[in-house]
Amino acid sequence: MMRAPYPDIVFHFTKREGLYGIIKDSSFKLSYAKENIEYISNFKEFAIPIVAFCDLRISELPFHMKKYGNFGIGLTKEWAQENGLNPVAYMNKKSELTNNLIEAIEHQFKLIENPDDPLDDENRNIYFKTLNVLRYIKNYEGILIRNNKRSPKTYRFADEREWRYVLPFVDEYFLNSFASIKLLDEKGKTWLNNTIDSHRLNFSPSDIKYIIVPNEKNIRPIRTHIENEVFDDKDKQHLLTRILTAAQIKLDM
Repeated sequence: MMRAPYPDIVFHFTKREGLYGIIKDSSFKLSYAKENIEYISNFKEFAIPIVAFCDLRISELPFHMKKYGNFGIGLTKEWAQENGLNPVAYMNKKSELTNNLIEAIEHQFKLIENPDDPLDDENRNIYFKTLNVLRYIKNYEGILIRNNKRSPKTYRFADEREWRYVLPFVDEYFLNSFASIKLLDEKGKTWLNNTIDSHRLNFSPSDIKYIIVPNEKNIRPIRTHIENEVFDDKDKQHLLTRILTAAQIKLDM
């Protein structure tokens, strides 16, 4: 029987402290991420409060882990769908579709900002929902910037097959999404993230399919962390059997 091209798992990668916090709280914190969408005549820069995941098979993860680290967690696709995660739409920057979409969105955003002709609540809500499309698109390829370092060559973002959870539509957070200038330094990013600190993307231990740590020496600490948290015995046993190492994935899968 031929297997489907997409797995039934979405993975999130983070640092060690991030993974331990996710397991402890059974939830993900949202963080503002800066996006730069290029199109034929210009580019649009903005920031989005999200949690990002990749829709990759375990055998495909080594490529992804080289860029995002070896601490990760995989949850069921059913959980992802039930909680409103959505695949990113990858756009060719030279496509007429991309150009028309961005220009239309830019026009609508200017209408909302116009103090001389304020929109009524109904039309304001419609415009915001149209603008919301921007939070789910990404260039098919471009320059990858990680830790303030630019990739030396074009990076194909579509290879990540990103799914993202975006903070639900709320005026004040939505407007902050376009204040990306505040993300040019860590102080600005911290300020923005503090405005959404109370929002979480929750899950149950049973939703977890895999917990990934770099190598064998990381297994005992993560087991101890799980055993010390307030889970019932069934959940603890489930989590303890979910642990994989990045070294094992790279070698065997």
